[in-house]
Amino acid sequence: MPIDRDKLARRLIAIEKISAPHAGERAEICAALKKDAKDNGGNFQVAIDKHGKVIVSAPKDKKFKGKTWELDLEAFMQAPKNQRDALLKRGIVKEVDEYTGAYYGSVTVELF
Repeated sequence: MPIDRDKLARRLIAIEKISAPHAGERAEICAALKKDAKDNGGNFQVAIDKHGKVIVSAPKDKKFKGKTWELDLEAFMQAPKNQRDALLKRGIVKEVDEYTGAYYGSVTVELF
């Protein structure tokens, strides 16, 4: 059964018009809650009876895990073919498939 695109678009615009004026306040509240989680012991939840629940995860700074290695692809490709072949044959360098990230679509609402 086909959907009514116009009806759904009208409803989405109506919802956006209601919530858009509060976007700044929402961002401020979220920032305050995340700061509180970071400053006071970590993640928490607040449940409001018959209304819902807010789950807050504290931000984390990056953390050094250790050393790793990466291939300098430009230097590898500029090396003589016999050196590249030797590294590939020894398994030091492997050729692997590369994919782009999946795109899950988007919906953008513009108010006017």
